[in-house]
Amino acid sequence: MDSAAFPATLRRRWRTVVGIAAAGVAAGTAYWLSTPPAYEATTQLYVSVPAAGAAEGAGSAGELVQGSEFAQRQIASYAHLAGSPAVLGPVVDELGLGVAPTALADRVRASTPPGTSFVELTVRDTDAARAVGIAQATADQLIAAVADLEDAGTGSPVRVSVAVPPSTGDGPVSPVAWLAVAVGLVSGLVAGVAAAALRDARDGRVRTAADLERLAHVRAAAELVGGRRPLAVRDAPDGARAEAYRRLRTIVAGPHRGPVPTLVVAAVADERRSAPDDAATADAATVAANLALSLAAAGSRTLLVDADLRRPAVAGLFDARPGHGLVDVLRDGVPVADATVAVAPGLEVLAATPGELPAVAGDLVPSEAMRRLLTDRAAGYGAVVVSCAPLPAAWDAAGLAAHAGGVLLVVRSGTSRDAVAGALDALEDAGAGDVTPVVLHADRRATAPGRSVPADRAPVTEGALSPGTAAVAPSGTGAVPTRARTLPA
Repeated sequence: MDSAAFPATLRRRWRTVVGIAAAGVAAGTAYWLSTPPAYEATTQLYVSVPAAGAAEGAGSAGELVQGSEFAQRQIASYAHLAGSPAVLGPVVDELGLGVAPTALADRVRASTPPGTSFVELTVRDTDAARAVGIAQATADQLIAAVADLEDAGTGSPVRVSVAVPPSTGDGPVSPVAWLAVAVGLVSGLVAGVAAAALRDARDGRVRTAADLERLAHVRAAAELVGGRRPLAVRDAPDGARAEAYRRLRTIVAGPHRGPVPTLVVAAVADERRSAPDDAATADAATVAANLALSLAAAGSRTLLVDADLRRPAVAGLFDARPGHGLVDVLRDGVPVADATVAVAPGLEVLAATPGELPAVAGDLVPSEAMRRLLTDRAAGYGAVVVSCAPLPAAWDAAGLAAHAGGVLLVVRSGTSRDAVAGALDALEDAGAGDVTPVVLHADRRATAPGRSVPADRAPVTEGALSPGTAAVAPSGTGAVPTRARTLPA
């Protein structure tokens, strides 16, 4: 996963990250609540070697230094002796602890601060008073053991005494509430991010422009957001979604092979969805209609053709009731002017058919008659937008691709990668020219109950890819965009 796709992954999988992080916090809290508190009692012993005659004040400076150096050499041995059965065995017997000396040794820690003549004893126990008692008894037994070891019959030259009596702090040393929760939170976040990245890597669906870029090998992509009102350019011309289509109009505008600029719009049908063809048909018709409205608003006389003879949807968007349709033009030679219906200034719609749909729709759309329609018979129009049946289930759009100036491929967010790859392969096999992939997101705000802000007024942002936006990237134009575009639909 590259650095650019990582933020998008976190936005898509934030529930996974938050859920696992919350589980980590819960685990840390449970550990803190279930772990018995532990107390530490600490005492310090001072080790000294009096010089000869020191009691009478006659010890020389050299003798004092020698005694200090001897004590420092010995204290490491005394610290090790503190954890031995010779010291801890009598402690167990004296206090009646009921544990083996080796088990008690795990709770006793002896250390020697560098450059000093101190031995520091630390005892950990779940009871504060018992910890103090063990520390005191250990100190006493260590003093006795040192005296026994150093006594050569003439009295031990080493003196070990308690410098600091044993005591505990203000409270238990573990578990620490904030530390347990912090460790749980950090562990949960790390695990959550890893799980989100793993789920994304194993996800076989196209969700964002970045996914589509990797699959379609395009330089950049744009994303569109669906809304409550399908015809955003007509019904909310000042809204963000209408502005998005104006940007899309600018992106797809460019050199065309034919004398009449034409653009085929088709959506990808995903068999994993319920009623995949119906959803894809609606997506293609909505994008084609809004793009045609945008082209007409820019002053270009535009013809919008509904070439989906299986599930025609364009006429329903405009509530148009034509007397003739595309089938009559292609099969019976009806003039285009007699079959179109004006639905907006500068925009006319050529519906599929007002009557019964033909049984062999796939033969009419990619026919020679359709080619002539897109070139010769539609010569009076500045632009022609054709809404086609979904890919890869139907090959109508692929058959038209060779006669069109460009193809706009609409991919609903969540569509399987296999379906998108199949659609791209179909267009490539048909010799399609400029293919502009578009990711279309459903706008949840438009259908969520209790929302008063219409989706058409959603803000327009640049340079970010967020859930609920669409991606467009022209290929074959040679343009190198500086950053991805985020467009509400």
